[in-house]
Amino acid sequence: QIRLRWLTGTPSADPAQTTNTFELRSAESLPGMLRRDRAPQLSTTTLVVVSLGGSGRELHWRTVADPRIVRSEAPTNTAELTGERLYYLEADLLLQIPDLPDTTHLRLYSMRRQNGRVVLDALGTVRVR
Repeated sequence: QIRLRWLTGTPSADPAQTTNTFELRSAESLPGMLRRDRAPQLSTTTLVVVSLGGSGRELHWRTVADPRIVRSEAPTNTAELTGERLYYLEADLLLQIPDLPDTTHLRLYSMRRQNGRVVLDALGTVRVR
């Protein structure tokens, strides 16, 4: 289990369009099996976390919800509810990743759709060992 602090420069729906800093807060090995993503959901509110070995080789990947997002709903003048997404500038990111001995870094990506395809944009890399 890895806990990161994520700092962004501006509250943006697309985190690749702002500065991102990831700080390792804690890393601990937990007993038991890691739950598998049976059908990962790819959306603009999802991040991809890739575990990397010392040589830069991808060892594992996982999708997680963007922890910066909070949904706000408020009534309009006509009492109709409207909603919008708000984005925190600072957020904690708790990651459940396998404790692979070769893992040295985590690379984080945001997702967007372009011409019907999913595109990953690199947000940053953090050293975990």
